[in-house]
Amino acid sequence: MRKVFLMQPRQSGKTTKAMYEFVKDPDNTIFVTHSYDMVKHIHDRVGGNIKNFTSSNQFKNKFIGRRPKNIILDEYMFFRNRDEIYKEIQVINPENVYIYSTSDKLYDKKLFDFVKENKRTTSYQDLLKKYGDKLTDYIEKQIYDLYYNFLTDDDTILIDVDFGRTMKDRSELIGILGKERYGIETINSYLS
Repeated sequence: MRKVFLMQPRQSGKTTKAMYEFVKDPDNTIFVTHSYDMVKHIHDRVGGNIKNFTSSNQFKNKFIGRRPKNIILDEYMFFRNRDEIYKEIQVINPENVYIYSTSDKLYDKKLFDFVKENKRTTSYQDLLKKYGDKLTDYIEKQIYDLYYNFLTDDDTILIDVDFGRTMKDRSELIGILGKERYGIETINSYLS
């Protein structure tokens, strides 16, 4: 399975890029987005069979007896059930998974690297044991979030360069958004 993850800041054209990828092969592609309203909006814009569009909450129901060639996940990091979707996609094993999202938060770089380095060879439970005595409920939740996430798959092609904006002073936004949200939404930060 080929996985391409376009991690971009807000308002950088991710959904437009996802729709473009969809129209390349609409009969063999499932487009997944965060809400049913967005499903209708995207379908109205690109057309195609409505059965090839779904919200993240209805994801599992779409694949009974089907194995799509391509799956597009739009705003994946904001899916409340992204762990379930991650696991289900491993079973479906499509040829391509295209992921478009802004990060939902800043992830601790040490935990991120720990999960990424050990994920392929270590089960989730063994990974928790391997982490050792420093494991807290908070860290366990972070490890879970990272373990069942395409972001830490070592074979995911991660594109995190912001192609859509020119670099100019946006310091006034720091005051409005706060430093962390500014980093996530404008600078495209996802590791702390």
